[in-house]
Amino acid sequence: MATVILITAVLLVTANFCKAVLTDGVNEPIFTDLCPVLNWAENGVTLDVDASNEEQDYMDIQKLNMTLAPDEWRTKFNKNEQGKPTRTAEQDHPKDEMAAQLWQTWVALANQLKETDQRDEVLDAAKLKEAAQTTLRQARRRTAEVAAAAYVLKQALDNIPNKPGLNEQAEVKKLIDTAVYGRSPKGQGTDFNPPGMGDPSTNRATLCETTGSIKVDTLAEVAVCLCTKKNDGGSPVNEPCRHLTTGSEVDFPTAANQVLSKYDLVFKQCDHKLPAAISAPAVNAAKAKLWSYFNHQTAATYLGAYITTGCTGDNNAGVCVKYNGITDADPSKTNEIGWLQHLNAAGLRLRNLETYNRKAAPLKAKLRSLRDDIYNLGTIAAALPQEETGKVVHLQPHVTATDSKAEAVSCSKHKNNKTASTASNCKWKGKTDTDGTCEVDDSKVTTQKMWQEQEIELQGNLLRKN
Repeated sequence: MATVILITAVLLVTANFCKAVLTDGVNEPIFTDLCPVLNWAENGVTLDVDASNEEQDYMDIQKLNMTLAPDEWRTKFNKNEQGKPTRTAEQDHPKDEMAAQLWQTWVALANQLKETDQRDEVLDAAKLKEAAQTTLRQARRRTAEVAAAAYVLKQALDNIPNKPGLNEQAEVKKLIDTAVYGRSPKGQGTDFNPPGMGDPSTNRATLCETTGSIKVDTLAEVAVCLCTKKNDGGSPVNEPCRHLTTGSEVDFPTAANQVLSKYDLVFKQCDHKLPAAISAPAVNAAKAKLWSYFNHQTAATYLGAYITTGCTGDNNAGVCVKYNGITDADPSKTNEIGWLQHLNAAGLRLRNLETYNRKAAPLKAKLRSLRDDIYNLGTIAAALPQEETGKVVHLQPHVTATDSKAEAVSCSKHKNNKTASTASNCKWKGKTDTDGTCEVDDSKVTTQKMWQEQEIELQGNLLRKN
């Protein structure tokens, strides 16, 4: 493809050199390839990759977790009257790296959830506002697990290089705007004054034939130089970029504050009216096409139709942009032109975004799945059959046969009342302190099992709270 573009450009340049005069439509090929870039600036860009940020999903998960947590867990992160946190990670969780990293998030969320209606709003989003206590306990346990998993996913996402900003589409659009207008946003005609732009009031060469440092740094200026009618005598090319439809002739501006308005008339000849998809390959392809139209010579480099003498707009000279600072001795200097630099930057930013997205997409999808999971807990619980209310079931401690046998063996080792009385689950049966047997005390075993089960449940609750 690149070879075809290069051959086409060589043939075009050769044809221009061989022409006795330049005619209407002589710059139509370059204008056709320029229009998509101008359209990105004029009508907007759409990204063909997922540029969403995982931050909202992550914060939604942590917010529900804190809302369901006990009040004392949330209030310790509140700020005082001076706006400073009342507690620190080092105070409450010394040498806990995870707590230290989460602390800022917890403080931010705690101050978003101070009021009851703020917490109710979160519960309502998860369909848990009117949920039964059993459902809330289950939701608290599940949300705590999800919050921990979300933290791990967030850490993995943060460690991927070239993490995109919150609005990559807007950042890419700024680079395209700067390539076209020299600034972002576009602004009005009086705002258009790119660095180094000449005042065209004297003659066309003031704007289109730069001297010294590289000028004509914007594609708006390029479009005006390539596509407008000559502004003084001679034999002008009236419609150098006639494109698809005839359109009306666009006169060359006679003042710097007219450049943007004349550019607007030129852009109307582009058949583009809607936002268009943008990607690294699309930007690089557009840049390669425009590059192919450069004509590097010994004295200067020309962009557009050129025969001889300069870019005056005459049909026997050239309708072009002349870059005096670039020659065939070092064509790489072409990359120093402002609009090419910004197109390069846009392509690089998009490439980094696309590379990041390939690595991040499965992690972001998992994070979104976890978020949707816990915010649907209330809906799922409401759809399930509900247990009968008003009944209290007392669970009895369970002692297995294996437990009883082990206790019996242990107790049988005691041969007198003195040692038997020191065993927690044994009792002495005998006429004297030395004449008798040591047996299992079932009442003690049952009580101990009950306390053990309650302790396990209590520990589980504490872990879920924290």
